[in-house]
Amino acid sequence: MKNQKNYIAFFFILIFTLSSSIATADTEIYFIRHADVDIKSKKRLLTDAGKERAKKLVDAMSGKKLTHILVTDFPRTKNTAKPISKERNLDIEVIPYKGKKAIGPMVNALKNIPDGSDVLVVANSSNLFPIMSKMGVKTNDSMPCKTKKCFDRQVFDNIWHVTISGDNVTMVGSKY
Repeated sequence: MKNQKNYIAFFFILIFTLSSSIATADTEIYFIRHADVDIKSKKRLLTDAGKERAKKLVDAMSGKKLTHILVTDFPRTKNTAKPISKERNLDIEVIPYKGKKAIGPMVNALKNIPDGSDVLVVANSSNLFPIMSKMGVKTNDSMPCKTKKCFDRQVFDNIWHVTISGDNVTMVGSKY
C-alpha cells in the first residue's frame, strides 16, 4: 500500500512538472533596427560606425540563448546580423520581402517560431513598430506609436525586448 501511494504521488508530481514546463515556455524576441547607415545614400549600406555597432551587438546579446535570427531582405539588416550569426553559429533567416511588404511575412514567421524560442529580429525603421504592434505590443515610452512616424531615423542603438507568455505580451526598451 505504501509503494502504491509513492507511485501515485510520483505520478502527480511528474504530471504537474510537465504541465508547468509546457505552460511557461515564454518566447523572447529582441527587435533591433539595422546598424548605422548613411540615410542620405540610396543603397544605405552600413557605415564604418554601423559595422562596429554590429560587432557590439554580439556583446549586447551575451547571456541570451538565441535560437533564431530573422532579418528583412536588405543588405543592411543581413550585415548587422552577420557578426552574431557567426559568433553563435546560427543561420540568418531572410524574410524575402522588402519595405512594408515585410511586415506580414515577418509576423507570420514569428508566430510560427516554437514557444520558448529566443529570437533576434533585425529590421528597418519602416517596419519595426508595425511588426511589434501586430505581435501584441502596446504603445508605451519605448514604442510611442505603431508606425515609423515617431521613429528617430538617426538612432540605431535600441533593443526592444518583447516577452510573449501565453496571451501576455510585454516589452522593455534599452540601448546597446
